[in-house]
Amino acid sequence: MEFSFPAEEPSNNLLEKWDDKHVLLLIDCYMKYKDMFCKPQQTKKKVFEKIAEEFNRVSDVVVRGEQCFRKWKKLESKQKEIEDNNSKTGREKKTWKYHKEMEDCLGDNPSVRPVFTFETSGSASSSSSRPSTPSLTERGNSDSESDRENAEEGCSSQNVQQNKRLKRKRKSRSSASEMIEFLKDYSEKREKVEEEKVNILKAIHEEKKQFFSQFFAYLKGSKK
Repeated sequence: MEFSFPAEEPSNNLLEKWDDKHVLLLIDCYMKYKDMFCKPQQTKKKVFEKIAEEFNRVSDVVVRGEQCFRKWKKLESKQKEIEDNNSKTGREKKTWKYHKEMEDCLGDNPSVRPVFTFETSGSASSSSSRPSTPSLTERGNSDSESDRENAEEGCSSQNVQQNKRLKRKRKSRSSASEMIEFLKDYSEKREKVEEEKVNILKAIHEEKKQFFSQFFAYLKGSKK
């Protein structure tokens, strides 16, 4: 499947292999435009075109929207695989080279968005064994509605992740408050114990004084 770009794009410099620097740049570009998936008027196709434009603005090679979309789905799928494994008890924790960058971009629990199919620019006789994909004109309003639903699902997923992070922060603050209260209570109890020890020692000291006072008095009386 191919996605047509304006004629002025230097197609002879089209990206053929995703090196690490290109993958990291794609993640940065996605992070910059990911909020656009929440806008009903924006389809995934348009957003990935924006991502490709941003990528091409700073890169030494040229990518197309479809390339960015396909590569991103692979990155997202791999990240979800790692997170699913790490969320299960008894499993050895895994990671991969883009784990931190994808985690910063998607959060702790990335969800895979529904697959978006790009339009083909070729003729209708592309392959007899593969069912033909309706054009944008044939899809009409249903395509726009589907994109809006997908965008809303993406927003809902992001909102769920944000709510989970807020709950974790609140729980953390609550735990810190409980710890401070415990330490305060412990300190007060310890002070009382120390005070009781001092009082006991004073009482013992007074008893010793009285004992020796009586003892010496007895000795003096016995000598007479």
